[in-house]
Amino acid sequence: MTCDECGKDFEGGQTCPHCAREIAHFYESEVNPAAGGAPLAILGNLLIFLALLPVMLFAWSWMKPAALVAAAGLACHVLERVRSR
Repeated sequence: MTCDECGKDFEGGQTCPHCAREIAHFYESEVNPAAGGAPLAILGNLLIFLALLPVMLFAWSWMKPAALVAAAGLACHVLERVRSR
């Protein structure tokens, strides 16, 4: 058969052993946070929080508390929808 990833001929399956190892390594390091991708995810979340901090502080000083609570609830709802994908 021919590998779907690199096009090399090999016996059995859809992906040659080399490409299968590459895909597994990518999944373990990038996609699966528990296997080493967690520091990047935490750093990304921290950067997003720091980027939004001035906006939140501005909103705190100018918006009514009820509107702030509604905005926080909406943000939590959006994050929950994104994480459930």
